[in-house]
Formats: sequence, structure tokens, C-alpha cells
Amino acid sequence: MRKKEMETMASNVPQQKTLKPPLSKKGWERRVSAQKQQASAISRQKNRVVLVTGAATGIGIALIKRLLARGDEVRVLLKEHPSTNERWKGIPKGVIPYVADIRLGNGEHSKVLREACSGADVIYHFASLGRKSKASIDDFIDINVVGTENLINAFIESNSGESAVHFIFISTTQVYGMRRPGVVLTEESETKPTGPYAETKLMAEQVIQAFADAHTNFRYTIFRTGTLYGNGYEGPYFKLFKAIRDQKMRYIGSGDSHLLLIHVDDAVKAMIMAADNPKSVNKVYNLTDGVPYTQRQLFEKAATFLGVPPPKRAINPAIVKLFASFSDMNPEEFDFLASDRVVSIAKLKAELNFKPDRTIDRDGKAMVDDFLGKFRK
Repeated sequence: MRKKEMETMASNVPQQKTLKPPLSKKGWERRVSAQKQQASAISRQKNRVVLVTGAATGIGIALIKRLLARGDEVRVLLKEHPSTNERWKGIPKGVIPYVADIRLGNGEHSKVLREACSGADVIYHFASLGRKSKASIDDFIDINVVGTENLINAFIESNSGESAVHFIFISTTQVYGMRRPGVVLTEESETKPTGPYAETKLMAEQVIQAFADAHTNFRYTIFRTGTLYGNGYEGPYFKLFKAIRDQKMRYIGSGDSHLLLIHVDDAVKAMIMAADNPKSVNKVYNLTDGVPYTQRQLFEKAATFLGVPPPKRAINPAIVKLFASFSDMNPEEFDFLASDRVVSIAKLKAELNFKPDRTIDRDGKAMVDDFLGKFRK
């Protein structure tokens, strides 16, 4: 399937009539059966039925905890059976698992996907092929675009015209491009995605909007999200902290480029607010903490928290990937540090009354303290 063809795709993907994949363990079958009976009782109490894809990600886990605390019935879509998936252990207890690959490469998965979507009030779609992947453009399209369309089709096919769903989609600020100096980007700004990740995220946005135009019971909110930090996202930041602590870090260029951040808990807060507020229906929002940090400011804060001097040297962005090959950081992480964008979250604040709770001074320091506790010299 070619990228150009996908950009205008809004037609339904045919579903194969197949059997539900067998569950491998009797005990797990009994557990799921009991959870579904309990969920049925919860649904009768008018609580929401929610489906989460990408449930084992940092944001997926944070969201699930909040939804369970609210008393929602929480279903999760897993690519692999829980008995063979180590990441399942990190998902909070109390969810109802469904095993299906959104690419539908295995014909057994279509029916399961429809069952997972049946009766859902809200679908949070976090599953995607990430920016760090070395996959081909066709793989990005299959997962990020076709997979999104398959998920929407599964809801439409499994629900009557009167049953509506709110589809919450996590996109990325990278759809604006990696470097847009000198301009404050709004949701109406021109998109200039570079690379297969950003390109297919924008294509998925277009598919979602086309479905909403064609189906009145399908409603969406799209979040163009900055880079997440907090629980579940320690890895890249710990590498940065180590480089700064060991005096090996360099400013990329002048150090004055602007980086976009959002704490995972604030991202979850915004998405739940959207699901609760009809003003968010069929809207696109930028989602960051609204602070135009420079690279230099963030490095200096990290150095202060670490108790070491800040970096003193800089490196030309043109050779940054060569430098990456001699460090623990990968080229994509240096690409983020070399990015330069400022986005406005005024629309999100005005329409949903969103206000971030987390700050770099408090929660960024907490990450540094966690790093020091685990990796002291």
C-alpha cells in the first residue's frame, strides 16, 4: 500500500469473518470471564466503557490508573497474549484484556477487535510505531494509518448508528516539522512533517477526520503532544543526565533552540478532560506544558539538580549524529535536542480550562533524584 494512496483513504477496510483466538491458559480464561461479568454489572451503573490501545506504554498505564479510580470499565487491546507478554505485568489489575493486532494480519483478530470496541463510549488510541523505529515507510503506514482505520471500522461495524464513541488520538507536534524557529505554532499552522513517524501520524489524523465527516456517531479529539516525561519515560532522560553528570554533554548549536515537553500525568489529565467535555468534539489541540524552554535552560536546570557545572561546549548540528555515535544517546534523541519549535496551547486552555499541574522544577528534579538514587558513581 502506497503512502500517496493512504493520504486520501477513508473507505472501510474489509474485515474477514474469523474465530476468536484461543486463550492459552484455563486460569486466565476464568479470570477474564469473571472480569467481564463484573464489567457488565459496572456498565449497568452507567459508568463509561473505555478501550485503551498502547496500554503498556507509560501514558497508557497512567491513564488506566485514573480511569479505574473513576470506576470506568477499562478494556485494553494487546498485540500479544498476556501469558507471553512481559509488559502485561505493568498494566494495573482490573482491566479486561483483548488480544488482537490492529493490522489484522492474522485473520483471527478481526472478531476480537470488534468485540473490544462493542459498546465502547471512549477509545483512547495510543498504539503506534514510534519515531525511534527503524521500520520501513510501509510498516509505519500499516500500523499508524491502516491500524487506526481498522480500529475505527471495528467500532462502526460493532455498534448501531445510535451508539456514539469519542475517539481520543495521540498525535505529535512533529507534524509541524522539527525546526520552525521564529514562529508560535497554533493548531491552524501549516504542517510540515519530516520522517515516516510524523508523516503517518498526520495521515492518521486525516483518516480520523474523514470518518467523522462520514459517521455522525464517530467523534474525535486529536492531541498534538510534545515530548513526554515522568514515570515510564525515564530512559532517554537518564542518558541525558548521565552525559551532563559526566561532563560529556554538548549544546546542540547555540543552545537557544526551543524544546516541547509535557509531563505524562498532565497529558492524561488533558485527555480525560477532553473525554468529559463536549467542547472538545472534533477538535485538534496542541498539548505541552506551555513553557518555551530553551535547550540551554533545561541543561542548566539538570546540571543544578545533579550538582555539577552545566555544559561549556557546543557542537554543530550538522555533525550531531556523528557525535551521537560516540555517546550513549541515539541519533533520534539528538534530533529532539536539535529541534526548535514553540507551540501555543491557548486553545486548550480556553476551551477545556486546561492548566498543567506538573513543573520541571519539581517533577524534573524528581526524575534527577531518581536517577541519582539508581546510578550514583
